[in-house]
Amino acid sequence: MHGIKIHNANGIPYDDPGYAPVWRFADQHRLPVLLHTWGDLEPLVSGLEKTTRAPVLLAHAGAGSGAKKYVSFAKQFPNVYLELCWSRAPYGLIEHFVAEVGAERVLWGSDAPAMAISQQFGRILFAGISDEDKKTILVENPRRILQHIQELKSKGSV
Repeated sequence: MHGIKIHNANGIPYDDPGYAPVWRFADQHRLPVLLHTWGDLEPLVSGLEKTTRAPVLLAHAGAGSGAKKYVSFAKQFPNVYLELCWSRAPYGLIEHFVAEVGAERVLWGSDAPAMAISQQFGRILFAGISDEDKKTILVENPRRILQHIQELKSKGSV
């Protein structure tokens, strides 16, 4: 997969000016950006305000500050996806995200090898959402996000 992963566990917050070139590059090339989030989303605002074309995946969506803040961010920033890898997610989180922002803004994630892929799939497969929403989360959203990467590869740009 081609994309960018930024992790703030290195002690550098997401709003550090040193990340500005990363955000610009991702936006210019419409590369997906995966961010590990544990509820403190405010440091993401400066990057998200400048990044309108790149899909931004908020890993562990719903963690920390809870679902309300993640839903708010998804509504505020149309290129944000709520990525679901999280072992201790509260019951009904997926249904809540789909109801609030639509399945088109929710994305499956495994967190492998830390989490069993079967467990993470089961959260979607047995969620109280339609089969069409499940397909959107598991198939259509990744396809849409990665489609641009295939176009870049065919042009020799990546």
